Amino acid sequence: MKKILLTTGLLATSAISSAAFAGGGHSPATATINGEDNNPKNDYYTSPNHNPDEVHDFYIGLSGGWTRIDEQDSNFGGALVNTDLDDGWNTSLHLGYDFALAQGVGLRPEIELGYKTNDIDSHSIGGVNTAGADGRSEAYVAMANFYYDFENSSRFTPYVGAGIGAARVNLDGYSSTTTGPMIDDSDTVFAYQGIAGVDFALDEQWSIFSDYKYFTANDPEVTTSAGNTTDVDFDTHNVQVGLKMKF
Repeated sequence: MKKILLTTGLLATSAISSAAFAGGGHSPATATINGEDNNPKNDYYTSPNHNPDEVHDFYIGLSGGWTRIDEQDSNFGGALVNTDLDDGWNTSLHLGYDFALAQGVGLRPEIELGYKTNDIDSHSIGGVNTAGADGRSEAYVAMANFYYDFENSSRFTPYVGAGIGAARVNLDGYSSTTTGPMIDDSDTVFAYQGIAGVDFALDEQWSIFSDYKYFTANDPEVTTSAGNTTDVDFDTHNVQVGLKMKF
């Protein structure tokens, strides 16, 4: 339920913001210091060589950062197993289209290809930690994201968004010296995420960005070494920093 509420809340914020900013024109507001425009986003519109038909509306980006995965519950031969994982890392490739630059509208669809991984910290059965816990959790993701950018007169552009797609979840070598091998399997499932972040314009073409993503892969089903199948929770918190180029 909390995952659904988070995503719904972000979408609602997006809709409210869309109404609040509906009065904007086809160019960003101008930021001035001592009478001079200091917002590189406005270079598209203030340059004497500007051609509205040649706006850099597509972009490509690369990002990476920190990933925390919530505790995973699974069924191993009839016993409930709780798995804690260490903090891990993620990386993503982004390709999108920026309607804000082309038409003064803060809408931005994007395709994201990503990878995230965390090592096992501990397995516990019946509240008792097993000895020698080992293994790694991985997810290869392909997401269709949709953002609303809060266009304004500064170099900073806050944004919110949501995405849906697919995740290939790999539970690699889950084991312990107490139990022996437990899970070594993978599954491809539906995935979704809620996003909030901020973009900082370096110039009219390059920017850096940072965001938080709450990502869920919808209950991958795997087979344990005991022969039973089990659903495994896969909910992650992700912080990314990236570089984006418009073209």
